[in-house]
Amino acid sequence: MAPFTANSFLGSSLALYSTCELDGARLLVGGWYDSADFTRPASTVVPYVVVCDANGANCSRDYSRQVRVTGQDRLYTLDRTTRTFSPLRFTDGQLGLRDGYHLNDPSLVRPISSNGVDRSSWWLVYLTCLPDQYFQYPESAEHNRVCLITSSDNAKTWSFLGELIGDDNHFNHGGAWSPSAIVVGNEIWVYSTTQSFQNLAVVRPPQLIRTRFAADGVSFLGVDAVAFTAGLPVLTNVDVKYANGMFYMVGNTLDGTPSGFYDFSLYVSTDGIHFRNWAAPGQRLVNAGQAQLLTPELDPTAISDQFHLRFAQASAGNDYLFEWTIRLQR
Repeated sequence: MAPFTANSFLGSSLALYSTCELDGARLLVGGWYDSADFTRPASTVVPYVVVCDANGANCSRDYSRQVRVTGQDRLYTLDRTTRTFSPLRFTDGQLGLRDGYHLNDPSLVRPISSNGVDRSSWWLVYLTCLPDQYFQYPESAEHNRVCLITSSDNAKTWSFLGELIGDDNHFNHGGAWSPSAIVVGNEIWVYSTTQSFQNLAVVRPPQLIRTRFAADGVSFLGVDAVAFTAGLPVLTNVDVKYANGMFYMVGNTLDGTPSGFYDFSLYVSTDGIHFRNWAAPGQRLVNAGQAQLLTPELDPTAISDQFHLRFAQASAGNDYLFEWTIRLQR
């Protein structure tokens, strides 16, 4: 269904698993580079511990205990040639992280110039930003937000603009995570996953939403639920791209079984809101058996049916980043 034409190994780390193409020479990646990232304590102390039953369904807060936040996700750049990772540099001197947040799942857009505003030097990156106090599951699923960072010096340094989509996501008050941003006309569309809980109990499965912003990347225009053809599993950790007159969406398959994080599905749409399976029903783009696959990114190439697919494979306590070149042939 999707034959390989090339397979490149990009690098390995403890848990850097979410990629974003910057400029052909560099990737932006999120997660933990090494065990120091994973264990490094943050300044935040949460005054309770979330405890759940054996099934992880009924949870509550135990205020007799407290926990210090550790292992803040952070951002790195990956040099393709040397395969070296460098912490992202913010304009205020912070390297790779922001106090009070876990940062991950970056998605880059270059906005268009419009209405007399020259945005040719703008780089906008939408990313998951989980406040430290909600790092315990299932609070971590409901309280994810989407933040925005920007650069105007060719991605050498970045400014942190803060939260763009909060708990109040204009849809279900379930926050948003793993954003995928694209430019469509004079707008920027951000696809993300949301899931709402009640009293720390899951009340509905994850949903995918599309949030529309004006060309400046921050002025809110509206939000809609993404619709899938009847019977199709919902995708999460999605990446959406537009090419060949079609919207392509790749992501982990939420089919109600643990295998959802061991394969990727590919859906397509002509309007960016109603999606159908690209191939035959039930057919996956990639099925890795028992190897866990994480956070895919799909980029078009100059050849109409050829794409680059980047993803992480989790194995033996480490994450390995790969880039495949695939041909989408049925």
